[in-house]
Amino acid sequence: MFDGSYGGNRGCDPARSYSNIDEIIRNLEDDPTLYQDMKTYWASNKGDDNWFWSHEWIKHGTCVTTLEPHCYAEGNYTKHKEVGEYFRTALNLRSKYDIYAAFKDNDIVPNAKKTYPVQKMKQAILDKYGLEATFSCRGSRLQEITLWFRVRGRDRYVPTQPLRKDTCRNVRFLPKA
Repeated sequence: MFDGSYGGNRGCDPARSYSNIDEIIRNLEDDPTLYQDMKTYWASNKGDDNWFWSHEWIKHGTCVTTLEPHCYAEGNYTKHKEVGEYFRTALNLRSKYDIYAAFKDNDIVPNAKKTYPVQKMKQAILDKYGLEATFSCRGSRLQEITLWFRVRGRDRYVPTQPLRKDTCRNVRFLPKA
């Protein structure tokens, strides 16, 4: 089970630290729409989707122990299947716990000139989904919002308490470029 720690630049399983995630996702036969869904919902804000997705896979995906190839039933694993399952699950969780909807319900909208108290943003997520989130910032610029889960079995994600603290108090919630 992934405990919230990270395996550094090489991830938790260096043998599966793939650097060609863009190509892997594009060629998955089990999930032909995943690539376009990733381009729509999880594109890099710096323009290099492959680098970004590879980073996310190495840092997070390789640490999900239930996705290790030996965890699949005999005859049910195809090469890179775990990559597709990791990203599809992340997109499904994103849809189920739509942070933007929680913010919109509380009049929190992207705005380059306005700052929001993190506590207000956290409360919006808590009120809508019953989840405590962690906010990471660079200065006052929001970098990442983390929702915390424990994996039960192969694919049951159970909300849990955050394992890190917020790194900001007030943030600028910038519009997408």
